[in-house]
Amino acid sequence: MRKPKKQNSQAEQFLGQLPVPGKDEVLFCALGGIGEIGMNAALYGHNGEWIMVDCGITFADDQEPGVDVLLPDLTPAKALGKRLKAIVVTHGHEDHLGAIPYVGPDLGVPVYATPFTATFLKRKLQEDGSGNVKVQTIDSGGEFSIGPFNLRYLPVPHSIPEAQSLAIGTGIGTLLHTGDWKTDPNPVVGKGFKPKRFEALGDAGVLAMFCDSTNAMVEGRTGSEADLAPDIAKQIADAPGRVIFTSFASNVARMVTICRAASAEGRHVGLVGRSLRRMREVATATGYWPKDLPEIVEENNLGYLPSERTVILCTGSQGETNAALARMASGQHQHITLMPGDTVVYSSKDIPGNERAIGRIRNRLIALGVHIVTSDQANIHVSGHPARDELRDMYGWVRPKLLVPCHGETAHLMANAKLGEECGIPSIAQAPDGTVLRIKKDHATDIGRIRTGRQAVDGSRVVSLGGEALRDRRRVLENGAVMVSAALDRAGDLVADLEISAHGLVDGDDEELLDDLADVIEETLIESSGRDMEAKSEKVRTAVRRFLKHRFNKRPVVTVHLLRVDATVDV
Repeated sequence: MRKPKKQNSQAEQFLGQLPVPGKDEVLFCALGGIGEIGMNAALYGHNGEWIMVDCGITFADDQEPGVDVLLPDLTPAKALGKRLKAIVVTHGHEDHLGAIPYVGPDLGVPVYATPFTATFLKRKLQEDGSGNVKVQTIDSGGEFSIGPFNLRYLPVPHSIPEAQSLAIGTGIGTLLHTGDWKTDPNPVVGKGFKPKRFEALGDAGVLAMFCDSTNAMVEGRTGSEADLAPDIAKQIADAPGRVIFTSFASNVARMVTICRAASAEGRHVGLVGRSLRRMREVATATGYWPKDLPEIVEENNLGYLPSERTVILCTGSQGETNAALARMASGQHQHITLMPGDTVVYSSKDIPGNERAIGRIRNRLIALGVHIVTSDQANIHVSGHPARDELRDMYGWVRPKLLVPCHGETAHLMANAKLGEECGIPSIAQAPDGTVLRIKKDHATDIGRIRTGRQAVDGSRVVSLGGEALRDRRRVLENGAVMVSAALDRAGDLVADLEISAHGLVDGDDEELLDDLADVIEETLIESSGRDMEAKSEKVRTAVRRFLKHRFNKRPVVTVHLLRVDATVDV
């Protein structure tokens, strides 16, 4: 396959809608997940129809007040209408399926997933009350067809049960979408990696490979989940008091390892946090929770157990404000009070962007006299993604004609591309979010871009990240807000006292400020001739904003309500 070509003259060709793919080509376009970590959503088009692989979220930072969850703008997918046939999910992590409860009903297509992932997704849909989404269950390693696509799941180890790579058969060749994976021979839960599956795929010929880039800058191999057992057991054995493990709730294997180690030390185990309890329920329902594990103690009973006989698994490893660990650290947990001599073990990594939030929680724990252990001090966490030696192995097995690095920020994508080139892959294409890549049997071409972006989950609705609602909220947070209400007679004179409220500008009731604002408003109303109430309102708003800019160098959100009344109001 020749090196991908770029047609810059068509860079804005697809602003409105994706083109119709022909039967002699595959079109690829990521709406999220390439150039960032999270929000994975990849579109594949062939012979007039499309499928979406994964539909995930990412988590907002402190710059978006009142927003916790972000998802890709799926407007281009919605515009496909009936040409979009399905969403195929590779595994149950939020960055791969978390957007489905919010956008699935609008897309109106079935979702395909393996039993564990389907069970987890159905529970999310029920709990979130997000509308009707049809979920089709496919066996791990199963084959199925959607329109012109012949699909086959390829089981791979990851940090959640039933992760799958996806072989996509088309009329011009096979594509491999790896999803998240690693070559773990002993993942504790589920089966180890099977190289022969990928060797057979490579022997049959792979036209293009879309590959996980998360650890493309990490030399060597990612450790096995089973290798953590000795150090996890040591943390429990050496602790004089209670041991609290915090990890990613989806890592069922980690929960199993901790429960076994606790049982060996004669300790009771409890789960604190809704997502942990839900994940255990899903694992039990699908056969991934071993029957020999100790009984889980109810959360409301954990505080009555002797601390030296207790192990707790809790949510909050990333500093989430409302998670169980944050409430324990601030002394606000209903059932658990941390004491000097307790140990908190971070069996996780710090996701970039969460460092400040994690640091705040750790400082509170230290102030309580709690001992903290992280993965820098002990072998208590391994990644779920392949390091460079594993990528080299995979490229040797699959031998694709074209490599498209996915699932990573720019540095990860570039490192993966360079590694693929060193491994002899003949053609490499960078296709960041919005790029429309046309793949044919002998070449690939960048044929333009579509407009991509982010949306926010705001309460029970999805809104544009750059929309008016969030823009006004940021302005209120940064500059404050003022509300003015006034009743006027037909001549435009005030018939009652002004109602003025100011928020985020002063501490307490500032009578001087309110009096000055009243003077400005009254003078503006006197100078405003005519009966046009909308024009009067705008003049008052402008005058208030000008006054506050001069007084505070702030530009608050100013809302003015003027009401015309027919008679004088007694006050």
